[in-house]
Amino acid sequence: MREPARILLACLIPLLCGAPAPAQEGVLDARIQEEARILDQEIDVYMAARDAERRALEAYRKSAVRLDEAMQARQSLEEVRALLDEVDGGRQGLAAAMGNAALSRHRLVERAARIRAILDEQEEAAPATAGGSGPLDGVWRLGVKGQEDAGTIELRQDGTLVTGRYLLENGSQGSVRGTFVADVLRIESIHSTRGLTYTLEGILDPGTGELRGTFLAVVLNSPDRASGEWTARKVSWAGGR
Repeated sequence: MREPARILLACLIPLLCGAPAPAQEGVLDARIQEEARILDQEIDVYMAARDAERRALEAYRKSAVRLDEAMQARQSLEEVRALLDEVDGGRQGLAAAMGNAALSRHRLVERAARIRAILDEQEEAAPATAGGSGPLDGVWRLGVKGQEDAGTIELRQDGTLVTGRYLLENGSQGSVRGTFVADVLRIESIHSTRGLTYTLEGILDPGTGELRGTFLAVVLNSPDRASGEWTARKVSWAGGR
C-alpha cells in the first residue's frame, strides 16, 4: 500500500464478491470495476504528481539556501541576481507542482464519490431477501474500547453479503457493505465527502452472540488514521423479534 487511496481501492474490490447478482447488479458491478480500474490509474498519476511536488520543493529549498549564503558572503551583484532568478523559477515550479497534486487529489475524491454512488444504486436495486434471516440481521449496539455506548448499526445479511447503516453517538451516520464468512465479519464504509474510509473486522461468538474485533479509520490522501477495538451486541432482531 503506497497511500491511503490504495487502501480505498482495496476496500472496494472485495465488495464485488459474494452471492450471485441479478443482471442489473451485474451491469453495476461492471461499472464499479471500470471505475476502480480508472481509480487505480489516477492513483499512479497522483503518486507521480506528489513525487514532482517533493522534487520541486527540494529544488526551491536548495536554491533559497544558496541565495541566503551568497548574500551573507556578500557575493557579486551578478551572482545574487542569478540566484534570485533561480529562486523565482523554483517558486513558480513549486506552485505548478502543488497545483497538479491538488488537482489529482480532487480527482481521487470525485472518483470515490462516483464509486460510492454506484454502490448505493446497487444496494437500492437489490431485491428483498426471501426466506429466513441470517445471524447478523438486526440492530446491534456498538461499543469501542473506553466507550461502551458508541452508537448502533443495523445489518442485513444475504448469504455471505452484508449491508447496513450505522448511527454513532457523535452524529456520524452512513452505509456499510461487506462479507460474513465462517463467523468472520468484514465491512467497509466510505465517506467520499469527508475523505474517510472505515474498515471493521470482527468475529461472531456463537455462544455469547457478541461481535468483537478491530477497526481502522483512514483519511484519504493523508497519513492520518485511527484504530482500536470494538464490540457489538444485538438489541433487536429482524422482523421485530
